[in-house]
Amino acid sequence: MERATPPTPGLPAAGGRARLFKIFYDEASRASIQAPFEPLDNRDGRADWFELWPMMTWLERNPLEDGVWYGFFSPKFPQKAGVSLDDVARVLAGAPEADVALFTYDWLIPVQSLNAWTQGERWQPGLIAATEAFLASREQPVDLRAVSADLDDTVLSNFFVAKKRVWEDWLALARAYFDYVERGGPDLLDLRLVEHNSRHDYPLKVFVQERLICWLLHTRGYAVARPDYLAEPKFGSRALRLKAEWILQAKARRRRSGARGSGPLQRLLSRLPPRA
Repeated sequence: MERATPPTPGLPAAGGRARLFKIFYDEASRASIQAPFEPLDNRDGRADWFELWPMMTWLERNPLEDGVWYGFFSPKFPQKAGVSLDDVARVLAGAPEADVALFTYDWLIPVQSLNAWTQGERWQPGLIAATEAFLASREQPVDLRAVSADLDDTVLSNFFVAKKRVWEDWLALARAYFDYVERGGPDLLDLRLVEHNSRHDYPLKVFVQERLICWLLHTRGYAVARPDYLAEPKFGSRALRLKAEWILQAKARRRRSGARGSGPLQRLLSRLPPRA
């Protein structure tokens, strides 16, 4: 009889397993981590880079296995994403061929905004200019105000789970951005302190780095899985979900037609019903 393979850490998933890490910064955040999450120590990490530092360093030091899902999360996941671990397991189990699964913070952001960069620009001015400058330095010039995005190419807070191909792409982009900022000098726009959650000590680079995955989603053609926000009542009232679907369809038509900007959409975006 063939000997059973010893169990490995993680969440069972379609065609393999998922290794989900939670980043901790002190003993209190370490104590909050429970299975199936694995603790990822960032007590001595670069605090100014937030989640990018432990994600990048772990990926650089550990080989990835084919077919395994990996995710790296702050202690606020999954509650901040409005999902449960059962939701995560269900999405992964239902998408064996997907490259990446998205569990974004606030699923209405890609409904209400043209894209993740225009959304961020409202709260952290300079985000678009900083991102465009970095991409231009990689010979990828883009007008981010002309990019239309939806639920399949938007995720915030790095709340995604992905397989080897995606993480290799992300690591290359994250390392390039890290080096770009570290070598850019004290006047680099990315180092400007901006407001977030009533604090004024967040470097702009934090908000650029959390959208690196959005650029990959926009350009790489990954197979994407995610919760069905438009179908499940837990994600909002029927009126809200129907209106969100209508807006996403309007955005898709504009994208297919090659229309630029979000002006004609603003009247739609401002009329979403309440969540409940």
